Amino acid sequence: MFRIIHPNRWFFWAIALTIMAALFLLWNIQEAEYEFEDQALAEMEPNLWKTYASQALGLSVRYPPSWQIEFDPRQDGQSFSLENAKNFSESIVFQITELNLEPVLRSSLKISSEKTSIIDGENAQFLS
Repeated sequence: MFRIIHPNRWFFWAIALTIMAALFLLWNIQEAEYEFEDQALAEMEPNLWKTYASQALGLSVRYPPSWQIEFDPRQDGQSFSLENAKNFSESIVFQITELNLEPVLRSSLKISSEKTSIIDGENAQFLS
């Protein structure tokens, strides 16, 4: 007639809800990781990259689609920077100063390969 109620029933419900919340959280983390990997792979596809060419600087640069170009109006077109809109600590600044400082610039970069090419009739170096 009378049902016996287990004295720890709320504890069991709390455990069950905690397990369900943990599984839901793990599923959301996994989905976010897949989305992040897909976006990172899309940025690695060179055919999706944008190109910026500057006649004043005499160069052409390809950059990932999520990055943006910023110009410094005080430099009169002699410099620009590429910035990662998602992480502003990642940026590359291009600026013309003195051509004899090229060895200093090259020594600060980790260049794995270099290829000579011609862009708009001008000799150029493709660094990677």
